[in-house]
Amino acid sequence: MKLVPRVLVKIVVLGEGGVGKTTLSKYIEKNVVSTTSQTIGMDFHVKHLVFKSFPCTVQLWDFGGQDQFKNMGIFSKLCEGAKGAFVCFDLSDLNTYNQAQDWLNFLPAGTPFVVVGTKADLVNNRMAKMSDLDLFRTRTGFISYFETRIDDTSTIDSALASLLEIVLCISEDTTDTPTTGNPIENRLTPNERHEKVLATSPL
Repeated sequence: MKLVPRVLVKIVVLGEGGVGKTTLSKYIEKNVVSTTSQTIGMDFHVKHLVFKSFPCTVQLWDFGGQDQFKNMGIFSKLCEGAKGAFVCFDLSDLNTYNQAQDWLNFLPAGTPFVVVGTKADLVNNRMAKMSDLDLFRTRTGFISYFETRIDDTSTIDSALASLLEIVLCISEDTTDTPTTGNPIENRLTPNERHEKVLATSPL
């Protein structure tokens, strides 16, 4: 049986301070929801997993969202090499939604990203509207959108799976469904696509 090499997947987690980026990152790392404080500058979380038979090391780069960190001028450099991103905002704080698109300026062109609306359990304080998100999708072309809540972590798992499917070029129908806009890559087998990703991975 052929051993499949492990792929390093760098994912950056972006958004304003206090939206829940660290809570999301720590859950992915440890499958535990815990109380967190705001990140100072940058934090790292690592998850080893097997996703649809492909062994991965997911490295989450959790960016501090305060202005003093954004204005340091290093976030664009730190985003280099990212295979994907989570762009997060707080559903109960409209300002964090309005600022979400600005975070995309740090990403290298063409980086796939998933938008995550956090604190969906605070329904009485909900500020962002679905019509706003439709406009956001039209402007930016994000992959998918998920809402997370403290009492249901299943959407975090779904958000990670959605991003990994794009990053690793995997589709639900791995024989007939195109997974990229490149017709040559669309004819590759899943293992060939995996090897293509592996070739560009730091490991």
